[in-house]
Amino acid sequence: MLKFIFIFLLLFSKIVYAQDIEKINVVVTIAPLAYFVEEIGKDRVDVSVMVPSGADPHSYEPSVSQMKKIDKADIYVKIGTAIDFEIDWLDKLFDLNKNMRNCDSSLGINADDPHIWLSVEYAKIISKNIKDTLVGFDPDNKDFYEKNTLDLIQRLDDLKKEINLKLSGLKNRSFLVIHPAWEYFAQDFNLKQFVVEYEGKEPGPKAMAEIINNAKQNNIKVVFVSPQFSKKSAQVIASEIGGRVEEIDPLAYDYIENLRKAADLIQLKIKN
Repeated sequence: MLKFIFIFLLLFSKIVYAQDIEKINVVVTIAPLAYFVEEIGKDRVDVSVMVPSGADPHSYEPSVSQMKKIDKADIYVKIGTAIDFEIDWLDKLFDLNKNMRNCDSSLGINADDPHIWLSVEYAKIISKNIKDTLVGFDPDNKDFYEKNTLDLIQRLDDLKKEINLKLSGLKNRSFLVIHPAWEYFAQDFNLKQFVVEYEGKEPGPKAMAEIINNAKQNNIKVVFVSPQFSKKSAQVIASEIGGRVEEIDPLAYDYIENLRKAADLIQLKIKN
């Protein structure tokens, strides 16, 4: 009987403890930032994403329900680079909640391309910036956030080693993408990104011919597309080079698994 009472009290105390934790409401621009926040904050954070899966962060407009979440947010984590959503909306969002803390995930990163999160090295800096903001908001749990950040950075280091090993035997290190999101990923792993779009626009006939010729010269057989953008140009190019179209999502939530998938596709594309 005493054993059952002890188990009941233990379970009850855990329930009470879970209810007592007042979560930090965090809003982020894109899903990869949500991944970093949740890996560092664990059960102490409640995270909302402004630009949902499949949406284009260059043109997305938030819904009424998303604007309501801003009103309750404690922290906003922005990419901090020249992403159109943040240029168009951040001032308005902070006007809605002047007490919301601003976490610039790009602090310490000097980059021209806005897609900084797709570099594993930059992801480590982004994680530290998020950790610093959480510690500043909730200093009593500093050790918790720092431990989780160290664990995340170790997994990012392991991921980089894994991808380097996976791609180590490749002689042809060029790949073709529609939207130029993967430049920093390419830099991390000594790859060359060729791009179809120019300033967000699909190529004209002359530019398309040059892209097709360049793909043939570099023995490129796969055109990578993002789910946020049209596949029309990719299908035309793939047809001309006798190749195929594959999807890699720069905005996928599971950051580590997504970069692992991207590396797998690039490796297979070159070998095939």
